[in-house]
This record gives sequence, structure tokens and C-alpha cells, in this order.
Amino acid sequence: MIRSESEVGQIAFLPDGSLAGVCNDRKARLWDPKSGTMKRSVALEAGDGSPTLIGSASQLAALGKDGAVKIWDLRTGEKARRMAGPEQKVRNLCVARDLQLVAGTERAADNPSAYVMHVVDSTGRARFAAAAGLGGVSAMAFSPGDETFVAASYDTSIRAWDTRKGELLKHVEDIDVATFAMVFSPDGKLFATAGVDRIVRLWDAKSWSLVRKLEGQLEMISALAFSPDGRQILSGGFSELTSRQPVSVLLWETDSGRMVKKMAAPQRVDTVAFSPDGALAAMSCRNKEVAVWELGK
Repeated sequence: MIRSESEVGQIAFLPDGSLAGVCNDRKARLWDPKSGTMKRSVALEAGDGSPTLIGSASQLAALGKDGAVKIWDLRTGEKARRMAGPEQKVRNLCVARDLQLVAGTERAADNPSAYVMHVVDSTGRARFAAAAGLGGVSAMAFSPGDETFVAASYDTSIRAWDTRKGELLKHVEDIDVATFAMVFSPDGKLFATAGVDRIVRLWDAKSWSLVRKLEGQLEMISALAFSPDGRQILSGGFSELTSRQPVSVLLWETDSGRMVKKMAAPQRVDTVAFSPDGALAAMSCRNKEVAVWELGK
């Protein structure tokens, strides 16, 4: 168990095995996951938007007041670079793993309930803008190679676009409830979604056909993570009664759909993550602790 000075939200393992977490005091902290020792903290600048971790690149990104995207190197704690963001005033920042693409949403000018998705490259040049549904965006993800961008909206639809041309590749409209979590497998072949109906859906990321459903989570699902080899997936949830209700984190086999491990969580699960070697799993619940479990290999 890792103890933190402030409540921990999003977490991610870095390539060197360190565990990073974004905390409510607007600092990112870096820990040794086995000893719980804090290695360093990185403070955001006043006025920056909500930060997002890019664990695979050991980076932290935040939208600045001027619309630019600020990038910190978590290994050194120093600001590494500055990227141009969309010209529009956007929210829900999502940054690609190689830091070459940025996505965000804004309200449509002619309909305050509708949202527009903007994807730009690192120079600020627009790749595409497209309708992103009604009620706001609930989850976003770039594919490992950044060729595909997917977003779910609160109107229960999921849209996938080609990032080069902005072509709509898939519009999923047959899920009747909102999706809160989505993630690509490390090889980009599978795409997982989950949300209110407590079902983890695995999609073929090329054909966009449904491969398998993982059913058995008792809570609505708010967090997903693939293992480094793609053979397992973690799901964490929250109760519809209250975010303070104890819940579970489940470990699944992606090939068989079998649930192989169940781990207790004290309240709503914000993020789940695997270590780079797949031997550890971690969970954050917006409290001052990060749970770390040994999974073995």
C-alpha cells in the first residue's frame, strides 16, 4: 500500500517500473511501487487545466490558460516541452502516447447540448473536427500507433475516427447506457469498453466487430487496463448508491473471458494499472492510498 499526502486520482506505471499519480493538491507524485517510497513530486502551474498521465512516455500533460499543452518529464520533474493545442477553447484533454496528437472537445455553437471533437497535431495544425454526440464526452483513447481515435459520449454512442483524414470508422449506437472507460490493447488489436451496464466489451480494433463480453462485475465500471502482453485486463467499478460504497477490482483473461482474481476496493475506483512486467497491479480510489497487488507471472 502506498500512502500519499493528498488524494490520488489517475495513476500510471512508467517504463522503469515507477508508479506515478496525479493528486488533488495539483501535484504529480512518483513512488517506488514495492516500498511505497516517494521519489519526487511535480507541481502544476496555477491556472493549468486537469492533468493527464502518459505513462508509456513518462510524461504529464496539462492544458495551459493560453490553450497550449504543457508537458513535464516525470523522470526529472522538469517541464520538457510545450505543444500547441486546438485554437478552440477545449476541455477533456487527451494526448497521444508519442505526443504528436492532441484531442479535446468544445460545445457546439448552435446547440449547447452537442459537442465537437477537435484533433490537432503537435504544431496545432487541425487534423479534423467532428460531431461528438450530446451531453459531453465520457471517455477518450488514442490507439497505440495513433492511427485511430475513439470517444464515447453521454448520449451512449461511441465513435472511432481515422486520425489522418478524420474519416468516421465506426459509430456504435447499440449500447443503451453510457461508457465510462475504454482502452486499446498494447498491440492495438483489441479495444475494450465498459460502463453503466457492468459489461466489459472487447472489440476487434480493425473490423470493429464485437469479439467477447466479460460479464460478472457487480458495479458500474469506471476503469480498465490491459496487461502488457494483452492476455489480461483489469476492471474497477463504483456503486450506483454512493461513490463511498466498497467495490471490487476484477482480473480477467481476455481469450477465455474468465475472471481469475477479485480484489477489494474501499470506494469508487478511479484508475487501474499494470506494471511494465505484468507482475503488479495498482488501483486508485480518490483517497490518500494507492493499493498495489502482486499478481505473479
